[in-house]
Amino acid sequence: MIDVHAHIFNFKYVPDGYFQKFSVRREGVGKVSVFLDKFFPWTDRDKLSSYARFLQTGSRESMKEILDAMIRYYPPNTIFTPLMMDLCLGISGCRDRKKCMGDGAADHPWSLEGQDKQQCFAMQMREMIGIRKRCRKTVYPFLAVDPRRKGIIDLVKRSVGRNRDFHGIKVYPALGYLPSHPDLMKVFAYCAEKEIPVTTHCSRGGVNTDSFSLPVKGKVFDGERYVDVDETKRKLFRSHWRRYFNEPRNWVPVLEKYKNLRLNLAHFGGEDEWRLYLSGRKGTWVDKVINLAMRYRNVYTDISYTFCSREFYPAIRKMIAGPMGGKILFGSDYYMAEMEGHFYSSINALFVELTDVERRKITEINPRKFLNW
Repeated sequence: MIDVHAHIFNFKYVPDGYFQKFSVRREGVGKVSVFLDKFFPWTDRDKLSSYARFLQTGSRESMKEILDAMIRYYPPNTIFTPLMMDLCLGISGCRDRKKCMGDGAADHPWSLEGQDKQQCFAMQMREMIGIRKRCRKTVYPFLAVDPRRKGIIDLVKRSVGRNRDFHGIKVYPALGYLPSHPDLMKVFAYCAEKEIPVTTHCSRGGVNTDSFSLPVKGKVFDGERYVDVDETKRKLFRSHWRRYFNEPRNWVPVLEKYKNLRLNLAHFGGEDEWRLYLSGRKGTWVDKVINLAMRYRNVYTDISYTFCSREFYPAIRKMIAGPMGGKILFGSDYYMAEMEGHFYSSINALFVELTDVERRKITEINPRKFLNW
């Protein structure tokens, strides 16, 4: 069994600005989680208890502790591809943003030995590499890539690929960049050449940059064609960046240039778009993801987080049995999925619903193709 989408980073790698959405200070996360967990003491399946588990998991001392907690939900020898997150350039409150951008490593950008030991991105890398070395048969991490980070292409070439510390890369456009950003296109050229898998966030949920104004480079669809953008964009509401940057069609210029790129459009458009899709709405992100998966040979999608909504199961099963059957991957989005309910209940409900053939297709056969195994 393979889970292609999980997270084990803890809150020490998250900027202070992220916690504002939960109306809590970093220092108060532990107390808040205890309060939420005890609000309805007779049950652990209410929404507040779910948020409490999310906060408690992220507050663990190490990523290895989070990995060990996740493993308990899975059969022995399950393979995980934990995805790093690089939040420091998109969300305010990074405690030393200058160091985190790599400004102190001009001669040897991303030689970990030369990085400040307190630089949080390097720290996260070190910890993930340590886990990889201890769990070589079951953990194949994906490196977080932000095109604004200094020396990122050098880092990818040094660290990502078969038999290296990282098996693939993870991008999160809503943190403030387009998939076709010029520096990101250089990364994708390397990934296409070396057959390195790429996972991207592709839903209207999740996090987004907390800036109102951003310099934007790349190509976007203007309703008729793809046009070049190189200007400062502004949004009245910061949450609108998710729709702008995560829009599935933003990937067409990338895929047209690198047609063999192994790409996972994670979350299959997201639960909001799934509800629109099931209501009969045309042109949803679910439709767009299906179109890209059918159009490009190495494009896949995972059902991480989305699988928490049981109303989607009949449609997902129908897709697994149809032309999309070879393009759907199982991903859990642990521990983010804790916010939608008891994780064990959600994952168990999904696997009870699927037949052995369907389960094997999305948890083993398709993931192996995506991971190039």
